[in-house]
Amino acid sequence: MPSRSGTHPAGIYRSHALLAVCFAFLGVSVFVGPRSVSVATLNLSAQYAEAQPARQAQLIAAGEALHAQLQATPHTVGFALLAVAALIVSRVMLVASPAPAGDAGETGKPCPPALCARMTAVLGLLAGALTLLGDLLLVVWPALANPLMIAGGVFWLLWWGRAGVWLFQVRRCPAS
Repeated sequence: MPSRSGTHPAGIYRSHALLAVCFAFLGVSVFVGPRSVSVATLNLSAQYAEAQPARQAQLIAAGEALHAQLQATPHTVGFALLAVAALIVSRVMLVASPAPAGDAGETGKPCPPALCARMTAVLGLLAGALTLLGDLLLVVWPALANPLMIAGGVFWLLWWGRAGVWLFQVRRCPAS
């Protein structure tokens, strides 16, 4: 329940953070898990080098079957889940009320202003939204999906860098 100042109790932030972590771990496992199958191609490659032509055709077919498992579905679903996690984290950053800029932390330096937190949150929202939109368009309009994915990737890089800086700044703030 929001208080008069518009902030939420810390427990709600923790539940959102836990939800975001679940989406992130699920996204990483969906994205990385199927790629472990590609290790099997090393064995196929070694067998191919020593095989007769008839056996080489079988090994090529096995390699193509392994490669088919690594196509767009795990990639798209994994990135979509990571995008949902980024949207949740960014939304919490946008809604959360950081310490006022005048409060000094343990180092005596001022806490990050709300503008920095909002800028970081907006970068995360753009990264997540462009990724989700790109994933949807990958099915419907693939030609438009690639530029959106590239733009989303730029925002991901900016968000990761800015979020890291913001977290170091928040670390110095006094507990509220």
